[in-house]
Amino acid sequence: MRYSLKFVLLLVMFAAAGLGHAQAQSTDTSQKQEPAPPRDPLPPRDPGPLPEPVPAPAQKPEPAPQPAQNPSSQDDRPPAHDPLATDPTAKDSPEREPSKKKSKKKHEPGPPSETDKPPNYDASDAASIVPSRLLRNIVIDQRDIWTAPFHARIHDLNWIVPAVGLTAGLVNADAELSSRLSTTGTVYKRSSTIANGGLAALVGIGGGLYLLGRAQADDHKQETGILAGEAALNAALVDEVMKFGFRRERPTDGTGLGRFGQSAGSNSSFPSNHAMVSWAVASVIAHEYPGVLTQLVAYGTAAAVSVTRVTGRNHFSSDVVASGVMGYLIGRQVFKRHHEVDVSDSQFGVFDKPEKPERLDPSDSDSSPYVPMDSWVYNAFDRLSALGVIPSAMMGVRPWTRHECARLLEEMPEYLDDTPEDDSPNDEALRLRGALAKEFEIELEGGEGPYVAVDSLYARVTGISGTPLTDGYHFGRTIVNDFGRPFEKGLNSVTGFSASGSTGPFGFVMRGEYEHAPSAPGFSQSVLDALSVTDERGAKQQTSPIPAFNQFRLIDAYVMLNMKGWQASYGKQTLWLGPTRDP
Repeated sequence: MRYSLKFVLLLVMFAAAGLGHAQAQSTDTSQKQEPAPPRDPLPPRDPGPLPEPVPAPAQKPEPAPQPAQNPSSQDDRPPAHDPLATDPTAKDSPEREPSKKKSKKKHEPGPPSETDKPPNYDASDAASIVPSRLLRNIVIDQRDIWTAPFHARIHDLNWIVPAVGLTAGLVNADAELSSRLSTTGTVYKRSSTIANGGLAALVGIGGGLYLLGRAQADDHKQETGILAGEAALNAALVDEVMKFGFRRERPTDGTGLGRFGQSAGSNSSFPSNHAMVSWAVASVIAHEYPGVLTQLVAYGTAAAVSVTRVTGRNHFSSDVVASGVMGYLIGRQVFKRHHEVDVSDSQFGVFDKPEKPERLDPSDSDSSPYVPMDSWVYNAFDRLSALGVIPSAMMGVRPWTRHECARLLEEMPEYLDDTPEDDSPNDEALRLRGALAKEFEIELEGGEGPYVAVDSLYARVTGISGTPLTDGYHFGRTIVNDFGRPFEKGLNSVTGFSASGSTGPFGFVMRGEYEHAPSAPGFSQSVLDALSVTDERGAKQQTSPIPAFNQFRLIDAYVMLNMKGWQASYGKQTLWLGPTRDP
């Protein structure tokens, strides 16, 4: 049986929390020994029909008799008082609704009352460390988690489709990405330590908040600790069930292809237990304390745990991405289900955050797909840069996002000559800007929103009659800047598609194609002998023909995250980092 560090920490946290609850329960019992004094019966608000007044010639009749001003009823009643102001158990009236707001930090003993909780609060769903109620809440959580797919709505496709598409793309690229990771560097050796330490830190923060809340009588900290542990247990249960269902090989198993249904259930690579539990705990902490610094620390730690599980070759990239999404959703579900509505959300980590921040520019928070490297727009921007009308463009770092391209077009009028002379470059710049404005019309008008779309379907046929150069290391290549597509003498073809999606700060891009290249004879023996001498290989190679290439290949498959205007991407992506192109 496997007992990992995270389960030991969870058991310790709940044991300490249970001791704290037992002590608190005994204290509450001692405080309830003295019975509360009986309350005086409340006077009825409606005094009923008033007796007929005694006629008196010197008195003027009252225009509108009031219960508190009637002489006949005043003698039969106790002194006037407001029962809502003196009796804490009286029901609140609509006009006294604001008086219900109070802090739960100072809990004073007293008789139970309907005003202890808001009218829409269900006490049975509250976070609790009592074993019976905790078990009940976990059962409810598991029911909600496993039945969630049957309650999906149409607008949920805005994030379901990108998540599923990204995971499918990463599964296809997992073997290649994992094979490129070094197994001898410092990152590989320290990855397991960082992952275990990050997970222990998140679980420890949850347990520490609960114990600190018990010491300070702070219900909010106690709730955060309980829900963090509850989310971790829910994530661990979901992870173990899914492991037995998928049984995926780990990167170090077999040939490293990550085949499904080939591994022992408890050792399955998909999903990642570390990633799912970390993101579940981080989600609860970030929802309870929605400050910028708190979210940065919580989600940053969870992201570090996920990345190090990949760099340590414990999991594939698709394992941690899918597990992170599921863990975040589990934590959010636990928070929404059991968060007490009368516990105010603290703002730990907030420096200067308004209650409702005004959204000025969609590009500050919405993800934007990158323009493909072989798009015509880069040639147009190259010319505009040469004309000096987009001086802020970073020409040596590509690809650019669509929002960045729109920003460059918006800054152009500032650098155009207001008084052009004959043969001015303004005419050419304006023509190029008009063509680019049609391409980025949605971004310029600010009308973009959540979407999933197929961006392009394309096919290309290339016929080569002579003998091409295909060895770029020794001789160069006949066709360059072509994503490494294979080609040989004869008919070469490429058929592919590109798709992208975006919803809020999250987005994805996928581009794949089926490539064909005919077979060809290999290098002659004399050429191979010369290459062996040049490369100092020693042993001579034998000539052999080059087989035909017929294979589907992913060109790009990555996910994007926009954080306050800073966009990051993860996955297989074509990059250009240099001042010039290949010769």
